Parts: sequence; C-alpha cells; structure tokens
Amino acid sequence: MRRRASPRSMFKIGAMVAAAVLALVLLSNLIAFATGRDRLPRETYLADIDLSGATISEAISRVQRALQAPVSLRYQTVSLVLSPAQIDFKLNETVARLLLEGVLKRNQGFDQFIPFVLRQAAPTRLPPPYQYSESKLQEYLLGVAAQYDRPPTPPTADPGTLNLRPGADGFALNLADARDRLLAALSSGVSRVVDLPVDVVPMTQAGMQALGDLISARVSGFAAGGNLAGVFVKDLNSGREFLLNGDVAFSAAGWLKLALVLEAYRVAAEISPQLEERLASIVVEGSSLNANEVLRELGQGDANQGVAALNALLKKLGLVNTFLAQPFDQQTIPPTIVTPANARADVTASPNPAAQSTPVDAGLLLEMLEQCRANSSGLLLAFPQQFTARKCEQALALLGRNRLNGLLEAGSAGSPVISRQSWDANNHGVVGLVRSPGGDYIVAVMLHSKSPLNWADTSLIIADIARAAYSFFNNGQAPPAAQPLAVPPPP
Repeated sequence: MRRRASPRSMFKIGAMVAAAVLALVLLSNLIAFATGRDRLPRETYLADIDLSGATISEAISRVQRALQAPVSLRYQTVSLVLSPAQIDFKLNETVARLLLEGVLKRNQGFDQFIPFVLRQAAPTRLPPPYQYSESKLQEYLLGVAAQYDRPPTPPTADPGTLNLRPGADGFALNLADARDRLLAALSSGVSRVVDLPVDVVPMTQAGMQALGDLISARVSGFAAGGNLAGVFVKDLNSGREFLLNGDVAFSAAGWLKLALVLEAYRVAAEISPQLEERLASIVVEGSSLNANEVLRELGQGDANQGVAALNALLKKLGLVNTFLAQPFDQQTIPPTIVTPANARADVTASPNPAAQSTPVDAGLLLEMLEQCRANSSGLLLAFPQQFTARKCEQALALLGRNRLNGLLEAGSAGSPVISRQSWDANNHGVVGLVRSPGGDYIVAVMLHSKSPLNWADTSLIIADIARAAYSFFNNGQAPPAAQPLAVPPPP
C-alpha cells in the first residue's frame, strides 16, 4: 500500500512552493526596479500629465506636445482660440529636466525597493515650469477687451411721453483674473478651456441725465417766460442726484413747517396726543396759529426763542440755506439773514426774507428722517440723545397724514408719498419722499414767477415731474397724465 504524506510533509512542501513564488516575485520586481531606474516612477505628473514609466526625454517631449495645443476661450457667448505661440508660451525644458532628474535620483536608491514592491510610493506632482511674454499676454487680453467689452447704456429720454427708454448694464473683461485663468489653462495638459471672467458694469451717474432731460424739457416752457424752476431728485439707494436750480433760495414757509415738526420731535421726550394733533394740524392744514404756538412752547413762552432753536437745529444739520427769521405770518419786517443761496448774484427768486429754503435742503431734510427711521442718519449723529429710529418713524407717519390728490401723488402711480407743500402767490412747490416699487427717492420742486401763479398750470408741471421721476425708477413707464388742481392745497 502507498503511504499517505503526513501533514508535516505537506506543510514543508507548501512552504517551499510559497518561498519559490515569493522569490520569483521579488526577483521579477528587482529586475523591474533595476531596469526601470532610468524611467520615472508610477504616478509622476508634470503639468497634470501622467509621465509614469517615461524616460526624461520622453516625458519632456510628451509635455511639450500637450502644452503647445491651442487653448479655447469663451467671452460670454463668443468662442476664441489662443495658440501658445502667440504669447511665446512654452515649457522651460532646462528646469523641467532638472525637476525630473531629481525625481529619478530620489527613486533610484535601493531604499525605494520595498515601497516599489508594495506599491506604496506617493504620487509626485510637479508644477510645470514655463516661460512666456507678459507684454504679449497683456496685449492679447487688451485686444479681446477692446473688441468685446461694452460700456453701460444710460436710459434715454422721450420728452413727448415722459417715458424713459430703458438703458442697460455694460460688461468688461476682468484683466487680472483673465490673466491668471489663461496661464492656468496654458500650463495644463488636461483643462485647456477658459471661461473668461467678465464683470458687470452698472449704469452710471450718466443715467440720471436722462431724467434731467425729461424734467428740463417739461419746465422749459415755464422758464421761457422769465420764470424760475428749482428741482431736486435723489435716488436713496445709490445716492445719485439731479439738480436744476436746486441750490437757489426760494420762499419756503411751508417747508419750514416741516422743519418745525422735526424740532418738536427733537425736544420732546415723548410726543403727547395733544402735541401730535397740533403738529398734525400744522402738517395737514398748514396752520400758522398752531405753528407759532409750538414755537412758543419750544422757546419756553417766547416764540422768537423757538425760532432761534429751530435755526440752530438746521445749522447743526448743515442746512445752511434754510431758516425762519421770525414766527409765521408776521407783519413786521424780519431781521436780515444772509446765506450762500440768497447771496447769489447770478440767479434769484426774490425769496421772502422771513422764511427761505432750497429744493436741496428741503429734500435732504426728508432724507435724514428716512435714514433715521432705518437707524442711520445725520440726525442720530448730531443729536444722539434726542433722536431715535422710533421717533423718526413717528414723525414720518405724522407727515404721511398730509394727503394731496394732486402734485407728487398724482404722478407716483399710487405709491406711498410723504410730502409737504410750500406756496404763496408767486411760488408753488412741494417736497416729498416716494416709496415706489422700483426704489425710494426724493423729489423737491419749487416754481417761481414774478406774476401770480395758477395752480391749474403749476400742479400739472409738478405732477409731470413726479411722473418722469417715477418712470426713471420704475422701468421707464410713466403713470397716466394727472388732472389739474381745482383748488390750492393747504399752505
């Protein structure tokens, strides 16, 4: 009978076979390691190109071919192609060879044999050494910008309809970012497509000129008769402004009643119901009687001291062209107050020496209240202990009780309008804060004539200015034409 191999014999045979296999594996790896010492190790990359197993000459040739391929560029929807030769872009062969020789040298020692066998060598990623002409690159990018950039297009006026033909934002190549992206693509063997960075260039201050053209065209007939129109419009979002005689002094008793409300809110720790109703009478009815009573309270029994306090408020706020020289509707000759606006020799509206302002000052006063409501205003800086956002919101709500069916409201398409009119026989005006869907803005208008004015005419001019402003801030569509005022508003 044949004897069966013992377990011990089987183990010895298995061990011998395993040793032989291991020896063969080690021998084959040793041969591969020894014969491949002039070739780059696995996972060697230059310019994101896999050079595993290549000689240095083969690797350089491979990278050169890859980096000389054209780069595709996209400027928005326009496709462009750049050949590396256009900017003298090429691999720096000398530096690349030194880098690759360093990789070979680090991997030729027998201390690298075990990692070679175990496939534990870490990937080697080398930054691609390249050279190019910076001046030619900049020249190329400037040429692309010159051909494809577009400046912003401001709105254009249509005086016949008071509409604004909408403008458009521009766009411009971001040269610094484009340079970096282009070099990254040129030095890549894989990602050779570049979406050029293009910045949006918003419509600039020039856009406000279109609104100015509309307003100037609308008041040209009025001004042709020797009359004077003062207009101030301000975009509360961007700060853009339009002025037409905006810093000319006009009679402005009605606008001083707006300032009086502000002073009353400054002084009062809390607005009592009685004071609120008195101020509402001043705002809505234009009551000079109640206005003088408030001045007396502010002056602790002396209305002239109340006038001084009111003027001190205006001066501290920088509204140097606005003042009240004496209590309202006095028959006495007021003291002379000189301001930059009423000292002008080039233009005059013969303002009442008792109460003066400019469209700009009146508009800025409303703007300060609106900013204060949002907890950011010169009011809070000038009077940190006396004005709060809540107070300013209350003051604006009080002013909002003054509802006028004509003037600014007639041209604002139902948007909330907070306004205060100011007028006498020869001066018709209003200042208002308009909160429209397209943005909040200020409009102040004052029309002056040497002859008595007619509200049926002036109300349409003011409403059309409001329509033009609304059109500017709301996609170019003016509200319907307004109806003339049949009766004057409260003073």
